[in-house]
Amino acid sequence: MRILDSEQLELGEGPGYDPRRNTAWWFDIERSQLFLHDLSSNSTHKHKLSAAGSAMAVTEDGRYVVVAADGLHQFDPSTSTMRLVASLEEDRPYLRSNDARVHPSGHLWVSTMGWKAEPKAGSIYVFREGRFEKIASEISIPNAICFSPDGEVGYFTDTRDGRIMRVALDPATGCPVAGPEVHIADPGGNPDGAVTDAEGNIWITLFGAGRVVGYDPSGQKVGEMTAPTPNLTCPAFIGRDARHMLVTTALFGMTETERASDAQAGATFVTPINVAGRFDPPIKL
Repeated sequence: MRILDSEQLELGEGPGYDPRRNTAWWFDIERSQLFLHDLSSNSTHKHKLSAAGSAMAVTEDGRYVVVAADGLHQFDPSTSTMRLVASLEEDRPYLRSNDARVHPSGHLWVSTMGWKAEPKAGSIYVFREGRFEKIASEISIPNAICFSPDGEVGYFTDTRDGRIMRVALDPATGCPVAGPEVHIADPGGNPDGAVTDAEGNIWITLFGAGRVVGYDPSGQKVGEMTAPTPNLTCPAFIGRDARHMLVTTALFGMTETERASDAQAGATFVTPINVAGRFDPPIKL
């Protein structure tokens, strides 16, 4: 892996890609920052957000929608302004948004968790028809949200628990039609963000282990990539042909000694991949 952007983030998260603009993005949740990286010019622009963002999606007509601690916002990159579209957990200010991804139906899954990772305080919601609907609860650190290409299977994890779960979905709505079951009992570390490729393989970052591990739909390991820093947080396919993977990392959880000795901790990385990637579809508001 090589460094795409060297700024050391406290909690890099939520990477994605806009093929229309050839632009990648990622967040620093702890510092309420959003980074937009133009791959054509290899330039990064940093935005200070009015709420702590953790993920973003793109509408069919090209507008950006940011998932933040207080709900879903439309975001204008020309002014760095946010406009609230739908509130989430507004009566529980000790929570924030965490992982999120757009289902093939266009409906968005969003997870919440405590700012201090309070046990079982988090949930997973699906946003459709203008409102949030809770589909899972009592999760401490909800992560690894991603979907099979046909939309019939969803994946998620509680990083504190360590197991990757799978759940059958209605492909038309992204809503569960059965309870979750264990897909990968032990991915070899603390699972964080995840993404699926065009063949339905799931690629999972392992926080603290410096690895991205791939598993096929049956749960068999199919590949692995390593990074020069341990705290990997989330992957995303980027580039016109989806043949590169962007990986965010974090200083979060490191001691002062560890931070001082690892100049690449918190940087944003990119690597070519030998699999066919895929991008999230537009979000339906």
